Amino acid sequence: MEKPVTRISVRNLVEFILRSGDLDSRRGTMDKEAMLKGSRLHRKLQKQMGGDYRAEVALKRESSYEDLSIQVEGRADGIFTEEETTWIDEIKGIYGNVEKLEQPVAVHKAQAMCYGYIVAMEENLSSIGIQMTYANLDTEEIKRFREVFSIEDLSDWYQKLLDEYHKWLSYSLKWKKERNESLQNLEFPFPYREGQRKMVESTDKGSRLLQALEKLCPLFSRLSALWAREKGRPFFTLLPRPLPELWRRRLLRFFRKKA
Repeated sequence: MEKPVTRISVRNLVEFILRSGDLDSRRGTMDKEAMLKGSRLHRKLQKQMGGDYRAEVALKRESSYEDLSIQVEGRADGIFTEEETTWIDEIKGIYGNVEKLEQPVAVHKAQAMCYGYIVAMEENLSSIGIQMTYANLDTEEIKRFREVFSIEDLSDWYQKLLDEYHKWLSYSLKWKKERNESLQNLEFPFPYREGQRKMVESTDKGSRLLQALEKLCPLFSRLSALWAREKGRPFFTLLPRPLPELWRRRLLRFFRKKA
């Protein structure tokens, strides 16, 4: 049986595993103007590098586990060679004073390290350099950090990173499987009125349309929709007004017992 393949970007991977801070997802987001400035500055810095500098290099690597495979993919800002050392260039535009930076931000450096590992494995390199380029979006002032890693150190670091993600992914897939099996066997807990069962059974073969019945049906329909969506089936439901919070809690407890 072919293993399922989960794809994830380098950025999402490192932010998911390594990011720290508060739970406010708005923190660190950039407005449209800042994104445009950042894109222009990226292109400008890339052109200035000259030589054999390769910009926006697409990279990916698949790693296999017993239960699934994980494909990590992304795009390195730049790759170049200097004094026989291959370097990964990761460019970050910021509004802060770049001179006050004492070291790269952990998740930024981790992105570059992922790219470095993929390139080193593809090109059979014994070591690879990571260059973090920070540039102020207004003044275009630049500060760079450089570090060379052996393939052994990068491999150990990358494997630990991926193992942490695989641990969460395995748990998530196991829970979804248990949930789907439970939902697949879920039966409407009260007797159908005349003609309702026939309607449900006939539509279940096609679009899996379930008419919202009384106050129970919105919740029952949503639970059934989870299973249908996992199976790739289209699902439609007609819902009356929202249920009060107390009803939703009682009904969830009821369906758990039935499942």
